Amino acid sequence: MASAHNVVIVDEELVKTYWPNSDPIGKRITFNDFSDSTITWISVVGVVGHTMHEGLDAEKRIQVYFPVAQAGNNFMVYAVRTTAEPMAAVGTVREALKSVDPDVAIANINTMDDLVSTSSIMPQKRNAYVLENIRGRAVAPVGALTHALAGVKNTPFSNSVEAGSESLAPLWGALASLESAVRLTHLLVSHVEVRPERMQAFLDGAATTMTAVADLLVAGHGIAFRTAHDVVGQLVARHADAASLPPAALKETLEALLAEAGLELTLDGARLSEALSPRACVDAALHGGGPAPGPVRAQLERLRGRLSALTDALDARQRQYRSADAELDRAVEAVQGEKA
Repeated sequence: MASAHNVVIVDEELVKTYWPNSDPIGKRITFNDFSDSTITWISVVGVVGHTMHEGLDAEKRIQVYFPVAQAGNNFMVYAVRTTAEPMAAVGTVREALKSVDPDVAIANINTMDDLVSTSSIMPQKRNAYVLENIRGRAVAPVGALTHALAGVKNTPFSNSVEAGSESLAPLWGALASLESAVRLTHLLVSHVEVRPERMQAFLDGAATTMTAVADLLVAGHGIAFRTAHDVVGQLVARHADAASLPPAALKETLEALLAEAGLELTLDGARLSEALSPRACVDAALHGGGPAPGPVRAQLERLRGRLSALTDALDARQRQYRSADAELDRAVEAVQGEKA
């Protein structure tokens, strides 16, 4: 088989990309650069569906499958489906593999739940929205300009390579990034249609707020990020209507799941109810939580409240000190009077 004609099975994404209107069977592909003196051609002998190999929310990438004898890998990965308890099937799988090759080494055995819970994938994880792309691309010119000005400032001659090309090189890519951000902004503004009622109806009872619940466990209770998302992921997996549970029932269920993870905690019911509210989540994410006027004013108001409370406490403490000083003076005068 290793010396046979090179063959490959491709997925539907590859077919859609390169042969959308023709039969792929018998077509040839290569992974060689065409500048190579020898090119190895591989014939397509089958087509399979696309698998979510790199994550449920990852961008689709074409996939190809080689015969084991031709691939030459020194390891393989098996996915086994069972109707019984997954880990109870490990012994049977080991025996099956050993019957083919007694010397094969078997390691890294995990259940699918383990694999999913140790990734950043959450059942309710939202998709990135266009504003994130716009903001991310729009900051590139700032960094490039800083780079260019720092380079120019440190050069004694303006016509040097350092100032004329090297320090300015990042600018062109940054300008292209800015152009992309402007185009995205134009597309967003010209086509966006805000329908608050439909948006609210879509969010009510959905699991979209579960990420906010996980964030609350991290920020409000000091739970590790992975643990918090793992626990909330288990919650959604066990209760498809988790977002519709009464706050008290959800609090009890979450505390039980945390206890299973070795964490005995009493959750804040009021903050949990707030995290479950789509409206509260939207208000909390206003302007992305950045230095926009609304969040800044709210933060200043909170700081003024804290300052007022600290000022009152300081005034009270100073009054206590003055009262204690007066009492001490009277005690001293009384002692001196007795001696006289």
